[in-house]
Amino acid sequence: MTGERWAAASDLVIRAGGYAVLVVDRDGRTVFARYASGFGPATAVDIASAQKGVVSLLLARSLTRHRLARTTAVSDILRPGWSRAPRHPEQDITLAHLLGMTSGLTETLEPASPAGRAWAYSNASIHLLKHVLTTLHGTDLDTLSHELLFAELGVGARWLPRRTLDGAGIVTGPLGGPVYALVASAGDLARTGHHLLTTSPHPPALGDAAGPPRPNPAWRDGWWLARGAPHQLPDNTWHDRPLVGSAPQDAYLAIGAGLNRIWVLPGSGLAMAWLGPRTGNLAMPELATVDEPFFATVTLERKRHAAG
Repeated sequence: MTGERWAAASDLVIRAGGYAVLVVDRDGRTVFARYASGFGPATAVDIASAQKGVVSLLLARSLTRHRLARTTAVSDILRPGWSRAPRHPEQDITLAHLLGMTSGLTETLEPASPAGRAWAYSNASIHLLKHVLTTLHGTDLDTLSHELLFAELGVGARWLPRRTLDGAGIVTGPLGGPVYALVASAGDLARTGHHLLTTSPHPPALGDAAGPPRPNPAWRDGWWLARGAPHQLPDNTWHDRPLVGSAPQDAYLAIGAGLNRIWVLPGSGLAMAWLGPRTGNLAMPELATVDEPFFATVTLERKRHAAG
């Protein structure tokens, strides 16, 4: 019966254009797997902004290795002049500001507000952090990612230059070089979620998670808090409701355009991965609707295990 409920819940993802749904438990066992026709365990795609959660894990390990702090200025790693801001505001921007989306810079790296004051969703910040990582390690993203994290988790994901949606060219970033996409399978995402399930009962934070309130209560250093409220969305609109009201209180996730998700449910002992296209983005209110049957199934699973 539980398998039928998982299958019914996954139907919504598949019908919305998703390629895969994979659920694993705390022991790493597969609870449920579903692939759309023509796709399978070897399918790997550009997971879009779900990569932000992975970059946060890489950065945390890199800082530990290099004995750096979240308050390290970006200018201490990249040469001054890495942005289009004047020298003084630029030198105030830290690694935590970039990952926390509070750098005060626009997508073209122009100054918009003092660092730390306001939250604004930023792809440029994550691309800059990848440049920080390659500068610190003196090697490419693929090599350092496998050395720092992927080999340990058994993740086979690759960083590849992102192609334009028509496939005719390469997307360039704020520094003029190519934007690198993380191409991963559902298994890669599930293994990443499982790692967090066993190590991070709360969304991983770059530094002290119990620090002062953050400008966007639903965002924590590359990860979304499912029950974060109020929350500010990437389109900069504010909402008083939780991000995903049907989710468990402790649930958190990485979200990528289309249907790319890494869900971590610490209290339920589950991690979920969705794989989908980079286009046809499922808006967050719609995401909450699709998620509801999943969390109804998760609740039933918890009750079944408690009774058994």
